[in-house]
Amino acid sequence: MRHVSVAGALLLLLFSLAAFNAHASCGSSSCPIDLHALQFVDEGRFSLDLSFQYIDQDQPRIGTRRAQFGEIASDHEERRTINRLASLQLNYALSERLQLALTVPYVSRSHEHFDEENAEVERWNFSDVGDAAVQARLRLFASDAPAHSSLWLTGGVKLPTGTTHETGDTGEDAEVTIAPGTGSQG
Repeated sequence: MRHVSVAGALLLLLFSLAAFNAHASCGSSSCPIDLHALQFVDEGRFSLDLSFQYIDQDQPRIGTRRAQFGEIASDHEERRTINRLASLQLNYALSERLQLALTVPYVSRSHEHFDEENAEVERWNFSDVGDAAVQARLRLFASDAPAHSSLWLTGGVKLPTGTTHETGDTGEDAEVTIAPGTGSQG
């Protein structure tokens, strides 16, 4: 049986009392540029969104069917990648029509593949800050209908804040696709 500490319970109570106007959205696995948390417009207010994704990629696929290891031609055979991504997004509504957001991801990833040329398994395990993103959203149209439909224009810039070089157990740098940062090339 799990026991909640007194300090934890007091902290939860404090946050509950301090939240004058809290909103929640449905959970999803989404792109870090997703501005779903900005749908609640309160001019001059900040909001904070913390999300977590866990994806375990342990089965190669060709289309919709499972592939056998080695069936996909490559210089190395992907074995497994475990992605854990925590994203903290700070939102601010400058007005009812203009909203800004800053997203900072924290990437924890383990990756394993078999290198055909050297005939050895290579592994990477790392945790680091990924590429931050700054986004803006401009409301072009808002209906007065009960559904409150809106048309928004969204734009953003990814900043090269994440590490682009992670070394594996054999001393080789990780592929660009698994490094926490991409150098804002993607």
